[in-house]
Amino acid sequence: MKFIRKLAVKSYRKELIQYTNALSSVSEKKVAEILIYSVWLRSIIQIEGIINPIKYLDPLHNDIDMEPELHVYPFMLKDFEKYISFLEKQKQSSKSFVLKLWVHTLRSIIRPELNNEIRNLWKLIMKSKSHWNELLEAIYKEDIQLGIEKEFVNKTLKLSKEIINCLPPQQIFN
Repeated sequence: MKFIRKLAVKSYRKELIQYTNALSSVSEKKVAEILIYSVWLRSIIQIEGIINPIKYLDPLHNDIDMEPELHVYPFMLKDFEKYISFLEKQKQSSKSFVLKLWVHTLRSIIRPELNNEIRNLWKLIMKSKSHWNELLEAIYKEDIQLGIEKEFVNKTLKLSKEIINCLPPQQIFN
């Protein structure tokens, strides 16, 4: 099993470094756009129950997990990977790319061997913090203008703000 784990970690490390390098090659504002879009999409799929660790713990439980912090790691990771695979089949690569932030983060929580790499990624992301509120407001207004139900957009905004308040994920800096 150690051999398989080492191979997996090696592959995950390579993907994480490539992801970090991709973000390093764009402006601070673009990094912020990627983060805010990832938070917004995560909020939507969490609200819709696509990412819902509760279903693994109690399949008869109909509540949706609305926690902003990353928890129940393996279950959340599985849901994110499944949804990203779906997006890639639908040729929605930008959505897939931004959601991979959560996959890399969750993998690093589960596999501490990736701590240095994930910390580097989150340090890069945190440098863009001055743009977050402006971009969150812009995506909110855009969804309202698109005619998306206001109650849903407000719920998405609320969860997005809660997620942002939990950043960077404490588990990777402990």
